[in-house]
Amino acid sequence: ETRARFERGLDLSGHDQLRRTWGFMVDPLKGGPGTMWEAVGQYGSVDGYHGAYTSMASGWSSGGAPLLTRYMLGVRPTSPGYTSFVVRPQLGENAWARGVVPTPSGPISVDVSRSGSKLRVVARFPRGLKGVFSLPGLRPTPLRSGVAVTR
Repeated sequence: ETRARFERGLDLSGHDQLRRTWGFMVDPLKGGPGTMWEAVGQYGSVDGYHGAYTSMASGWSSGGAPLLTRYMLGVRPTSPGYTSFVVRPQLGENAWARGVVPTPSGPISVDVSRSGSKLRVVARFPRGLKGVFSLPGLRPTPLRSGVAVTR
């Protein structure tokens, strides 16, 4: 459901769904253990799920992490092995995103920040890879490793 929201360009709704589904799991101020839970009870509780067969570190529920990379950070391959890729951040109301995407050629590091209506992207990536910065309705801008692009 969350992926569908981002795919349709419903960034605010996608980010809201991320917060409601996974946010409390990793927020110790809200009682979260800092891991992805196996099961979630009513209103985000773990009540009723305690016991010998419950895990508070379950891989299946970690689906929010790749959504953050693909949509909030916006890094997506456009050819096998990320030899070409696009950075199309969907920040929603967030002011910035920063992350690293592992590829067979080495890491792609991306730092996105918002200043007013402008987005600034700095990507660092191995030689031989080709990246572009893209936003809806605007022509893609080629990225050079370590050089900022603002749109």
